[in-house]
Amino acid sequence: MSIHLVYRERGNKYMSIFHKVIGDGYPIVMLHGWTLDHQVMLHAMEPLFEKRSGWNRIYIDLPGMGHSGSQPSIQNSDDILEAILRLLDELSLVNRLFFVVIHMEGTLPEV
Repeated sequence: MSIHLVYRERGNKYMSIFHKVIGDGYPIVMLHGWTLDHQVMLHAMEPLFEKRSGWNRIYIDLPGMGHSGSQPSIQNSDDILEAILRLLDELSLVNRLFFVVIHMEGTLPEV
């Protein structure tokens, strides 16, 4: 299990995006819902992986939520997406096949 605090350059400023990485294998990016943090997804999803190996789970705190720093430049969901794509690029996932699990509107997907 590893915890990373990564800084992304955005214009002349830096943005901190917190993410927690667990396991090795096929990457799965876990995104929580609005105003929450990575722990919602962590507690909901990790029990499903107790007896499953071969999965690299990446739990992200969206900008301005959880342990990720807030930025005045983040004005809408497109800005959040851009920040997440920068993080995925840094993690070398942009040109790889990976899965995304998203928590929205009070529901969690079934696996």
